[in-house]
Amino acid sequence: MIALLGGLFLLAVLLLGADAFSRAKVGNIKRLLAWVAALGGVSLAALLLLSGRAGGAISALLFAAPLVISWWQQSKARPRAMPRRSATAMGRAEARAVLGVAEGASAEEINDAWKRLMVKVHPDHGGTDALAARVNEARRVLLG
Repeated sequence: MIALLGGLFLLAVLLLGADAFSRAKVGNIKRLLAWVAALGGVSLAALLLLSGRAGGAISALLFAAPLVISWWQQSKARPRAMPRRSATAMGRAEARAVLGVAEGASAEEINDAWKRLMVKVHPDHGGTDALAARVNEARRVLLG
């Protein structure tokens, strides 16, 4: 009977977790997987150290170090949220400032700046919907 209740509880937890996972943003899932990998690596190194296999623990840590450093540098390079803009429409000067282009920029320069920024601020790459919409609006103002 206790095993049945435990199984039902585990099933409920898994279903709730699956529901939360299905609604999560890609960036949050990536961060979760990075933490799981980091904790797994630290746990592996601790178990190797405790079992007397210090060489294996050191090699595991040296193997994981480049990944940890890469994740840390990427997290520092993530674009920060821009301050909220007013409810008024974006002007040409503001659009140029958002895209970082000069006043007489050609359509090609505007598109290149837009592509460069969208790689950084797109929600699938750690950005937000608001930032992507702001960059799209700047491009529309300058090209439209």
